[in-house]
Amino acid sequence: MSGHIVEPWWIGGEDRNGEPTINGEDWFVAVCPTGCITPGIPIAHANAERIVACVNGCAGINPEAVPELLEAARLAALNFTRTNHSNPEQMFDDDHEAWTALLAAIAKAEQA
Repeated sequence: MSGHIVEPWWIGGEDRNGEPTINGEDWFVAVCPTGCITPGIPIAHANAERIVACVNGCAGINPEAVPELLEAARLAALNFTRTNHSNPEQMFDDDHEAWTALLAAIAKAEQA
């Protein structure tokens, strides 16, 4: 994916209406409007933080692939558990470390 301002992005401050702005590489990117909500309400700031986290988290990858990557991770974890290591205490250290990291990454991704 190209044609966008290069990461990292950050929350720049507030515009004249009290709405958070998003900036990147010396460029203004966007305003997170509050819409009908009173300016300063935390939802606009939360939206800005989420946008910045997603953009920066997808730096260097195609963000359209993220759902497929998560599903592939789920399948790999399930297969790893079923076929190779039904008893975690019997895993080799490297396998246990990889399995644990995979499960933790999946859990973190599903917390949205």
